[in-house]
Amino acid sequence: MQLELDFGRPFENEELHWVTGCRPDYSAQPMAQYTIMIRADDDPERKPRPKGGQKDRRPHLTIAKWSIEDIKAKLLEHLSDGEPRTFNRIGIELWDKGGDLLAGTKVEEALWELVEEYEVGCTVRAPIRFVVNLEWRWDHERKEWVER
Repeated sequence: MQLELDFGRPFENEELHWVTGCRPDYSAQPMAQYTIMIRADDDPERKPRPKGGQKDRRPHLTIAKWSIEDIKAKLLEHLSDGEPRTFNRIGIELWDKGGDLLAGTKVEEALWELVEEYEVGCTVRAPIRFVVNLEWRWDHERKEWVER
């Protein structure tokens, strides 16, 4: 059973505020690091477990073998449609793994690196959503925003 939390959701007609360029600093409130796992109402559900259980019974070990660069490429490709998604939704759509399982793995690290590199933006209120800006991109050489 999934715990349903109903705090921090945007109010009706509330504008989402997007940031990019740095990851959140959780040093003052370590429990805030779990905010990334909060699901949105429209997040998909994981597929039902197959009879006999999942093939990969140690997904953390499997994920640890993946390269950060490969994960980043997959995340960018998936987010390139411009649809804002929660960490949970991204994980379910790409790997059928929820945010609770992917938190603290290379997948979370890769996503925050994309935010730090100005490739992906995120909201500042839970549920945190991630998106690629389809109109603008950060030019690292010129150190300015340019049209895509």
